[in-house]
Amino acid sequence: ERTQNIIYTLGEFLRKGLIPSIPVYIDSPLAISATEIFKRNPDCYDQETKDLLLGGKHPLELPQITNTRTTEESRAINEDARPGIIISASGMCDSGRIQHHLKHHLWRKDSHILFIGFQAEGTIGRKIVDGARTIRLFGEEIAIHAHIHTLGGFSAHADQKGLLDWLSHFKNPGLKVFVNHGEEKVALELADLIRQKFRLDASAPRWREKRILLGPETIEAQEEEPGEVVQEVKAMMRPGETIPALFGKLENNYRRLRRKLKRGKWKEWESQDPRLLKQLEEINRKVEELEEEL
Repeated sequence: ERTQNIIYTLGEFLRKGLIPSIPVYIDSPLAISATEIFKRNPDCYDQETKDLLLGGKHPLELPQITNTRTTEESRAINEDARPGIIISASGMCDSGRIQHHLKHHLWRKDSHILFIGFQAEGTIGRKIVDGARTIRLFGEEIAIHAHIHTLGGFSAHADQKGLLDWLSHFKNPGLKVFVNHGEEKVALELADLIRQKFRLDASAPRWREKRILLGPETIEAQEEEPGEVVQEVKAMMRPGETIPALFGKLENNYRRLRRKLKRGKWKEWESQDPRLLKQLEEINRKVEELEEEL
């Protein structure tokens, strides 16, 4: 619900005259669909939001908003020279539409990049937040001259205090708690706090550590050899259905298609075969949607 909270807040700013009336682009098909679900369920709104509706102001329907579902609509945003706000996926900048916007705006001194979520170590988002001077995107080194900001208030995750409060409502003294989200130092600290505060069996699993959560036997944590993990995964899937195998087929099919187009008349097909263009656009759209989900 992070996008919806942002839309609500921007609406408040616009109604109070705190920001000018500028275009707001929601550039995430998933966020757009989620917003539509919120709109169809006003009975779930809190009283403050219901009061806005009674006053004729829908908190999620701003005249400044443009929803961009297609790849073409997304790319067209960067052709608009007017000032504007782009709300885009994905949050850590390792994939998705945000990379195109970063390519167009990181080098601009008058652009502002606002991170409203956690940036994990090793991600492009973390490198930008930590002050990198350049970032490599689409095979190019992009200089960073934009203003970089972080804002934690919109995080979709509870903080340490919130998690401890949530856990306090459990009354099972035999409860086992696994802290498997966040960086190592923070995860270990939270596990230690849980042990001290609630006297529960809490731990932050190590890399390749394995626990069986449901079953007749209690199995102690153990570290596995990489080969054992791979064999276990393969045993769960039928031959030819592994993700690497499917990616291999996808790459081979792409290369064959590209060779055929090169041997054929690429320019002639481009101008005379709208059916082929439509099929390629659909394939490209599906790949980009999958990339955003991952």
